[in-house]
Amino acid sequence: MSDVTPFQSANFSIHNSVAYNNSAVDLVSDSPYVTLVDDTIDTSNTPLPLSPAPIGLNTGDPNLDGLFRPIPPNSSSIDSGTSIVPGGLPATDIEGSPRVVGGRVDRGAYESPYDASTKQTVTNTANAGVGSLRQAIKDANLTAGANSIVFNIAGSCPQVIAVASNLDAISGDTTINGYTQSGTSRNTLDTGDDANICIIVEPGASSTATDGLTVASGAGNGVNLTVEGLALGGFSGDGIGLKGGSAHDINGNHFGGTVNGHTLAANGVNIRLGAGVHDSIVGGDGAGQRNIIGGATNSGIYIAGTNTPAHDNQIVNNYIGLGWGSGFTNRGNGTNGIYLAGASNTLSDNVIGDNGNDGIDVDNTAATGNTITQNSIGGAFGIGTLFGNGLAGVRVENAAGDNTITSNTIANNTNAGVRVVTGMHNKIRKNAIYTNGALGIDLATAGVTPNDPDGGVIPVDYANRGQNFPLLTAATGGHFSGQVNGTLSTTPGDYTVDLYLGTGCDASGNGEGRQWLRGATITVPVPAIGTQGLANFAINVDTAFPDILTGSTLTSTATDSLGNTSEFSACQAYVDDTLFANGFEGPGI
Repeated sequence: MSDVTPFQSANFSIHNSVAYNNSAVDLVSDSPYVTLVDDTIDTSNTPLPLSPAPIGLNTGDPNLDGLFRPIPPNSSSIDSGTSIVPGGLPATDIEGSPRVVGGRVDRGAYESPYDASTKQTVTNTANAGVGSLRQAIKDANLTAGANSIVFNIAGSCPQVIAVASNLDAISGDTTINGYTQSGTSRNTLDTGDDANICIIVEPGASSTATDGLTVASGAGNGVNLTVEGLALGGFSGDGIGLKGGSAHDINGNHFGGTVNGHTLAANGVNIRLGAGVHDSIVGGDGAGQRNIIGGATNSGIYIAGTNTPAHDNQIVNNYIGLGWGSGFTNRGNGTNGIYLAGASNTLSDNVIGDNGNDGIDVDNTAATGNTITQNSIGGAFGIGTLFGNGLAGVRVENAAGDNTITSNTIANNTNAGVRVVTGMHNKIRKNAIYTNGALGIDLATAGVTPNDPDGGVIPVDYANRGQNFPLLTAATGGHFSGQVNGTLSTTPGDYTVDLYLGTGCDASGNGEGRQWLRGATITVPVPAIGTQGLANFAINVDTAFPDILTGSTLTSTATDSLGNTSEFSACQAYVDDTLFANGFEGPGI
């Protein structure tokens, strides 16, 4: 790897990289905020430590060949990286070879074919004894270093491992890879799922097992569990219970529905990230990393909060409450698709529908700093079938605050699109929110919260402080572009007013926002004593295609500098005042 030089004042993270023996400094940073995770860097000429302190830093010779490939078996790069990178690992290395060969990914751009992990092989479906999954876990727990549990069970798919009691909790760096079983294959579809899962783990008859695979609470950061290519069902507690440890990787697994003709019974919770669990990933950017997470009696994914919240985890590119046949199928979880009580987690690119309560429930004071982005929550997914969730698309409650909900499609849910019951500084911008059963954005008490003096006394953790929405007074122009006029009455300061195309108005007269058009910053001046601040605005809008504006209704929201977003405004019809039938107008005019 060549020198790495981040730009000044930016925040960077560098994972699985090798910067060694360069002619100049191996790592230069003008920013004080660079996160290093499992990198190899010669620090003799590098100004370390950075902030925060590096994790898993190796400063010795990585032992690479002339083409910068790890030399087995002594290269420190082999099986020493992390799978927990933003968006997940790519499926292949720089040459197109599989990105993970051993128990862990290698450092650097090349993946060695050498496997430095200790292998435990499952050769039968017995509950216990030599060759069983139970024995493989026991042996892995007793073996230092990275362990891989692989499968080589004779016979055709599926292979059902029926456990009589709880398996031992994982206590070390362990990968359980169901895709090593003959006949299995990962999903290859960008939309859909054609994975062939052969290994099923469930309780047997008269079993006392309550959980499937677990990491015990209190397990340290060195306990890292990777699970891929399994189907788990029938556990009254957790299918996979990550109650401790860190840097877990759960990808390419199935929960709920039918696998190779075998019906999976419901788990209580499919995947649990317990108190304090951090830097883990469920899913990943690659199609083969997608999990099918449905059929639980409780939530599909549970991310714990309370005094030690689960934090800095990623939930990426999963189907939650939905499966796949010739199209999407119902696999709704009994309560929420995702229950989120932790902090600074990212939920992105998931399809979430058909769950009994909310698509995502952001709950409690520990639920702060989370980002919910680019998910499809209850939407039609382009196939004409609706999979709305039983209550809201996203619910924020019990003083959850400082969360960001952006660039999602939130549609067809039985209740509101986004419901903020209590909690401040929840930013809700640039989403496509439409055809929900209640308001697109609903703050505090259900129904439209009328504008009032924003600077008045409000209850503690009042939903987004009851931020007033704009009042649109006119929207006129041509086929491609026009101008929207309105006012915002609120406390002094800078605000972002976002304009949306709607799909008609609710019975209240307030709308939803199917397509974000533009955001503009406006300043509300300091008012005269005893009055509310008031700003008039005129915002130009344009589109690349004609007639999108013509005949439409527009709505708007206001977001203050602390991230409090209002409900949608009342609708305003767009008036096309073009004089000539052929327009004489181009985009942006």
